[in-house]
Order: sequence, then structure tokens, then C-alpha cells
Amino acid sequence: MSFKSLFIVFFMCFVAVPAIAALNQCVKLNPETVCTAVTGAKYNVADTTVKCNGQNVDLIGTCVSNTGTADVTVRDNISVSSTQTSNMHCWCMMIGPVPSRWVYRYKYPDAYNCKMQCAVGCNNAFIYNGSGDLSFRRAIMSNLIQ
Repeated sequence: MSFKSLFIVFFMCFVAVPAIAALNQCVKLNPETVCTAVTGAKYNVADTTVKCNGQNVDLIGTCVSNTGTADVTVRDNISVSSTQTSNMHCWCMMIGPVPSRWVYRYKYPDAYNCKMQCAVGCNNAFIYNGSGDLSFRRAIMSNLIQ
């Protein structure tokens, strides 16, 4: 790629379009890519980070009462139940480099296990390559907030 081409790409990505749209168009995330763990398996936390093709991807996981179908249900909003024992459904969201919508990951046997393991479940979907993991990555990366 020539210097002129690089300049045009840089100009288009960072100057000519609004910041969010630029980030969405210029950051290349491929759901087929299996990533590596950055934060590792940390339990009882809400956030986690993986590295995909040299790019850090920040994720959050939270437990709520909304149900879904694993790795494919996408929502704009989810809600925590005031009945804490109902919050056993793990939802994940990419918060960086580009925010995504919420994607359903798992139903845990109870709210405690969900709280302890939800972010790890979000992380694992990026570092493993089972069919559900690939479906999850596709759902996250095709439902970016623009």
C-alpha cells in the first residue's frame, strides 16, 4: 500500500466521518478469529478483556432476569430483577473498541453462579472455538451500536 493510500485511509477513518462511525468502519474485528485472554478467568467481576489480531476487545457481562437463546438473542436493553434470585441469565456486551448490543450467553443454575461466572463466559466465547462460541462472536460483531 502506498503512502498516498495510507493517508487516504487515515483521513477517511479519523477526519472525514464522525468518531463513532470512523471507529466502526476502521477497526477490523473478524468473528472467525479466535482471540487470546488478557485478563484471564477472573470470577465475580463484570468486565474482561481479550486480544484479537492485536486489538484489545473489552467486554462486560451481567446477570439479569431476561431470558434468551444462547449465543444468538440480541437486545438493546436488559433489566435486573429486584428479586435477586431471578438474575441467573448472563448477557454480554462489547464496550470497546466499539460498543455492541447485549447478546445472551447462558442461563446459570442460580444467581450466585451467574454473578461469579458471567464475565468468564463472555471471555471464553472469544478464546475458544466451539460452534456456540463462533455464533456468539458473530452476534456481538454484527450488532454494533452506531
